Amino acid sequence: MEASNPYDRNPFERNPYAPSQATLKQSGPPSGQLNSRATAWRYRKMLVMVPETALPDRCIKCNAPAHEPTKERKVYWHHPAVYVLILINVILYAIVGAIVRKRAMVAPGLCAVHKKSHKMTVIAAWSVFALGLALMVVAIKTDGSATQLLSGFLLMLAAVLVGMIRGRIVQAHKIETTRVWLRGCGEEFLDSLPQLPPV
Repeated sequence: MEASNPYDRNPFERNPYAPSQATLKQSGPPSGQLNSRATAWRYRKMLVMVPETALPDRCIKCNAPAHEPTKERKVYWHHPAVYVLILINVILYAIVGAIVRKRAMVAPGLCAVHKKSHKMTVIAAWSVFALGLALMVVAIKTDGSATQLLSGFLLMLAAVLVGMIRGRIVQAHKIETTRVWLRGCGEEFLDSLPQLPPV
């Protein structure tokens, strides 16, 4: 008796080894939701990102390859209406601001050039602050002139302002549950990101 050919079967019989006919294409995200692949976008002059997402491994100032290691940083934000409390009491503003502020963790990359520039800015700010503090201490201990005391105070104030403005890599414009809005990125880096889709 001739052995049956295993390949001589009914063509309409289901082949268990045949590839699935089901499509492998996934439908896009529902209308109004963010693209499931992108986690960072550009909106005007700002970077918009999903909280705690990994940013592209590029310098956020010039878009050159980032110089490792990239440091993770905290950014804070509170509603602008809280600033009204400064007119009432600075201490009250500081307390309320610390309570209602929101926090996000970001890891903005910097190239070797911008990383060095940032480091020098921080060192310069602390040096000026220390100089101003020393002038004030000397003026108090030696019963120095009011001009010397004022000069020390102004140097300390200038150092704080430089540290806050020039020493920050990015600044939080707004922090939401699903998005973090950041200022301070360069045009080259922003141009490399997709535009924020409408929601």
